[in-house]
Amino acid sequence: MLRIQAVQPDNQARFVRYAAEHGSEHDDSYLPGSGFESSPEHPAYLLFRDDVVIGAASLMRTPRYLQAGRSRFSIFHSTDPSVHAYSLLFGAIRRHFDGLRSVYLFLPESRVAAADAVRRLGFSVERYSFIMVLRDLNQKGLTVPEGYALQPIRPTDEHLYRGFAREINANFDTLAGHLPMPDDGLREWFTDETYLEDGIVLLLHGDTPIGTVCVMNEYEDRKAADISALSVAKAHRRKGLGRLLLKHAVCFAAWRGLQPVFLSLNAENDRALQLYRSEGFIVTVKVTCFSRDCERASSASP
Repeated sequence: MLRIQAVQPDNQARFVRYAAEHGSEHDDSYLPGSGFESSPEHPAYLLFRDDVVIGAASLMRTPRYLQAGRSRFSIFHSTDPSVHAYSLLFGAIRRHFDGLRSVYLFLPESRVAAADAVRRLGFSVERYSFIMVLRDLNQKGLTVPEGYALQPIRPTDEHLYRGFAREINANFDTLAGHLPMPDDGLREWFTDETYLEDGIVLLLHGDTPIGTVCVMNEYEDRKAADISALSVAKAHRRKGLGRLLLKHAVCFAAWRGLQPVFLSLNAENDRALQLYRSEGFIVTVKVTCFSRDCERASSASP
């Protein structure tokens, strides 16, 4: 007998434990961690068979997502891959679709049964992404071109938050799936359990921010690193600065003793794909982004 239960303080630990044990089978980008608390910004549900947890679902409804009219699942997983199991989870979480145009999630290409279940619930393919890995971190020293500087950002550097956010938004403005980052959006990055001191960096031209990169611990393997937010302003592209930021990120990971190094990118981003491959990264997983129109959520049952 399957039943749904909202995540509350008395079952929160079971939810976090399930996410840690199973969430990375689908997507470990924003998995609920040890500090997770169910709230209007992070509604969450558990799926039980008798007294055994066999599924979990949670949405991210933070202001950044609500402003864009979208919400991403931090977890939508069941060890029972049947349409019925996923329907129960979806039926519970769709109560929190108010104010949203669409919701989305990512599934590795290998998760055929889960993909079939979400398709049956009305999800469709929005785009594809690649997960890439670099295992050989034998990197040489960096040479930063004259007039440019790499500026690590620490939690106390609040005066740099806005520059980082504005570069992210300007440099990723045409990237599918990008959600605008608020001026103080970095604040929550520093409280993430995968945060590494000096891993968040601005590229400056003089005193002007023109690029970004971030290195954190990989969620599932804390001995590995994850690179994200690598961007260069349009006016400064084709000068080798993207490669500079990538090399810096890899050297930083090596200096911290982290190996291998992972990153992800949209499959249509050919220029970035060529850059990463030229530096030794290889594609390990193809991931599908599935999205669902919230206006049709009331007709979700198969």
